[in-house]
Parts: sequence; C-alpha cells; structure tokens
Amino acid sequence: MTTTLGLALAGLRARRGRVLLGGFGIVAASLTLGVALTVATGLSSGFDRAARRADLPTVTARFRLRNPAEIDARVRTLPGLEGRAYRTEFTGARLFGPGRRVLDRGVLEIVSRGARRGYAIVAGRDIAGAGNEVVIERGLADAWHLRVGDTLGVGRIGRLRVVGVALAPDNVAYPLVSTARVYVSREGLQRRFGGDVLPVNVALVWASPGSRLDVLLAQARVSAFGLRDLSFVTRAGVRVILGQAAGIVTALIAAFALVAAALAGVLLAAGAQSEVVRRTPAIGVQRTIGMSPGAVARLHAFEALLVATPCAVAGLLAGGLLARGPTTRLLGLLNELAPGAGRQVVLLLVTA
Repeated sequence: MTTTLGLALAGLRARRGRVLLGGFGIVAASLTLGVALTVATGLSSGFDRAARRADLPTVTARFRLRNPAEIDARVRTLPGLEGRAYRTEFTGARLFGPGRRVLDRGVLEIVSRGARRGYAIVAGRDIAGAGNEVVIERGLADAWHLRVGDTLGVGRIGRLRVVGVALAPDNVAYPLVSTARVYVSREGLQRRFGGDVLPVNVALVWASPGSRLDVLLAQARVSAFGLRDLSFVTRAGVRVILGQAAGIVTALIAAFALVAAALAGVLLAAGAQSEVVRRTPAIGVQRTIGMSPGAVARLHAFEALLVATPCAVAGLLAGGLLARGPTTRLLGLLNELAPGAGRQVVLLLVTA
C-alpha cells in the first residue's frame, strides 16, 4: 500500500498540469450537483419542517362572523378531534410602516390567549395578551425591514409594538402575495377598547394521529349547516398547492444540473481517453519491470481516487454553500424552512 501511494504521488507530481485541469473539471461538475442537491432537498422538505414547527392545523375552516360559543359547540363534537382554536380574521386592513410605507391589503388575525396558534415564532416572542403588541409575518418584516421593537400602524387600532416575527406555512409570504398578515391579541383588544364578545370567522382543527380525515370533514360539513360562505382548507391541500410551485423550480434546477453534469462527464471522459493513450508507453514500462496487470490497474485507480475525492468534496460543499443563501431566501418567500447547515453538509458528504 505504501509503495502504491508513493508511485501514485510521484505520477501526479509528474503530470501537475493535466492533474489540475482534470481536478478543475471534477470540481465544476460536483459544484453543479451540490447546487442542485441543496435546492432540491430544501424545496422538497421545507414545507414539512415549517408545518411541524408551526403546528399547522389539519383543517382550517372559514365562514361568516359567528359567536365563538356557537362555533365551539359545533366543532367539539367532531370525530377524531385533538385540538381546536378560533380566530377573527379581517382582510383589507391598512398597515403603516416606517418610511411612509402603506399597505391597504393587510390581513388582521385576532387570536386568543392560550390557544394553539398554527404559526411559528422565528424571531422575538409571541403576543402575551397586551393590547399594544403585534406579531408580523416574516415576509412583511423582510420587505419593510421591520425588527422586534419597531412599531407598525394597524388600521384604527393605531401604532403597535412588534414583539415577534411569525411564519405560517398555510400560504406563501408577502410580497409573493399582495396581502400581509399580522397577529394581535383578542383579550388585549377587548381590554383596550371594551365592547361585547368578539365574533370569530376562522376555526382551526387538529385531528388526532391515526384518525380519518375524510370522516372528520364529512361530519364537519354536516355540523356546519347554516354557516354562510363556508370553505375548508386541509394541510394536505396546502402541501399540494405549494408543492406545485416548488416542483417547477426543482425541475428546472434538476434539468440544468443534469445538462451541466452530462457535459462535464463528456469532457472528463474525453480527457480520460486521451490520458490513457498518452500513458500507454508508461504502462508498457510498468509491465516490463514486472508489475502485474492488477497492480497497474490499482495504481492508476489510486491516482484517480487521490484527485477525484478531494475535488468532488470541495465542489459539492462549494455548491451547497453558494446555493444555501438563495435557497433560504426562496423558502422564506414560500413560508418554509431550510434544513440545518449540519444536515446539509452530511447529505453532501454522503453524496460525495
């Protein structure tokens, strides 16, 4: 083994120019593959990561404003029910940001204290019941350069302090859509402005593990008799809609990577063929001095391994590093989460 290593290193030193050229080709091919793998794995699993972290409900129902006690009496009888929560959602809310930014298509989500949320906090904290606090979606925070501690004007409610940034994977983020969601406390608003019990128009339903979604939906439609403008959105439906958009991007990246890798493979094959022709006299000398065919084959395979392994690893890691930032930003616009850096490195190293 030591003799083979010494001969391989000596051969590589004697052909430095060709070795560097071949190594550059391997780096280029593996860099393209690293970019494609980073984008594909991020887009294919980003929704699942975000849904788990946000505790995305199994079913989201929307309807005309009704008394929360009436809606709860209908929802709590559903089969296979694990959890439930209610919101009041107002569309067309005007949002006032820094630098005279104004958005007339804000979505105001009024949530109850202690209820399951259906969104994940990615910066700061959740609202705690105060009437002057607001949690904003990540897309709005990035687009308007808002951070925890800034203020945001919300319609007639006035200026609220941003205490957290949220991610809700049931829809893509602003500005991919023209609406932006903000979350305020129901109890805080009632203490601040008084008035009767605020009606609700959104019900979030979590099904128990192993329960049948079709049975739950069928019973929900029966229990919802009399509710106007009723619509249901399931977690599986959201996955399909977002997966179609992500699938187009993944297919384009995969096609580009396939073409680039095929081109690099053709160039490397042509280079290898010319290298074999060039090294035929050296192989003849090695056979003349007594090296067996197997020893000659092992020597050249070891040389190729010494060049290909570090170049392939370097190219894959460089491709992953180059694609991680843009992939994370793209997933942010889709309200999804990128895999951790450690997991991505392990995947690239296993591929290498």
